[in-house]
Amino acid sequence: MNLFGKVLIVLNLLLSLMFMSFALMVYATHRNWRDAVENTQATATKPLGLRPRLEAKEQELATTMTELEQSRNSLALERAARRQALVTLETRVQELNQQRADTQKQYETLLAQAGERAQLANQAENNMKRLMDENEKVRGSLRQTQQDRDSQFQRVLELTDNIQQRSRELQHLKSRQEELTSQLGQMTRVLDSHGLSPFTPLHDVPPKLEGYVTVVDDGLIEVSLGSHDGLQVGHELDVYRAGGEYLGRIRVTELDPDRAVTRVLPDFRQGTIKRGDRVATRVI
Repeated sequence: MNLFGKVLIVLNLLLSLMFMSFALMVYATHRNWRDAVENTQATATKPLGLRPRLEAKEQELATTMTELEQSRNSLALERAARRQALVTLETRVQELNQQRADTQKQYETLLAQAGERAQLANQAENNMKRLMDENEKVRGSLRQTQQDRDSQFQRVLELTDNIQQRSRELQHLKSRQEELTSQLGQMTRVLDSHGLSPFTPLHDVPPKLEGYVTVVDDGLIEVSLGSHDGLQVGHELDVYRAGGEYLGRIRVTELDPDRAVTRVLPDFRQGTIKRGDRVATRVI
C-alpha cells in the first residue's frame, strides 16, 4: 500500500468520526413535538404540554372574567350606597348649619352675660386681694409668734437634754470612779505582794521573761536573757528546775544584748543551780 492509500484510509476514519458526532448531536437535540404539545403529566424531564397549559390559562381567564363581573356588580352597589350616604350627609350638613346658627346666637347671649359677670368677678377679685393681704399680715405675725415659741421650746428641750446628758455622764463617772478605786486597791495589793510600791521607778521593774541557765562558774551564772529582752543591772530572777523545784534567786550584775551574768543571792538559795535550769523574772 502506497502513501496515497494510507491518506485515504485516515481521511475515511476522520470523516466517519465526524459523521458519528453529527448523528449524536442530532439525536441529543431531537425533540418529540407531540409530547411537547399533548403531555398531560409534568415530570422532571418532560414539562407539561402546550395544550394542557393553554386549557389551564383559558380556565384561569374564565375565572378572572367571572371575578371581574362580580367586582363590577359590587362597584355598582357601592356607588349606589355612596350616593345614598352623600344625600344623607348633605341633609346632616344642613341640620348642622342650622344648629351652628342657633349656637352662635346663644354664644353672643352668653358673651354679653359673661361681660357682666366679669365686672362682678373683678370687683370680687379686688375684695379678695384686699382680704388676702390682710390675711397674709395676720399669718406673718402668727408665724413669727410660732417661730419664737418653737425657738423657746427648742431651747428648753436642748437644756433638758443637756441636763440629762450631764446626769448620765456624772453617773458614769461615779461608776468609773468606783471601778478605778477597786482596781487601784487590787493593784496595790499585787504590788505589795511583790515587794513593790506605786512609787517604784518603772526601770526597776523587770519585764515578764523566761529563759534558761547557759553557764555556771564559781558562783557566777550566765543566762540566755540580755538587754534586748529588757533586763537591766540589778534585776532579780528566780531559778527553778523542770517539775517546779525552786532553786533560788539571782541578781543581774553584767549585761550583753543576748546574755546576762548574775550572782546567786545566798539568802534565797535552796538547791544547786545547774546548766539548763529555767529562770524567770520575779513578776510573773
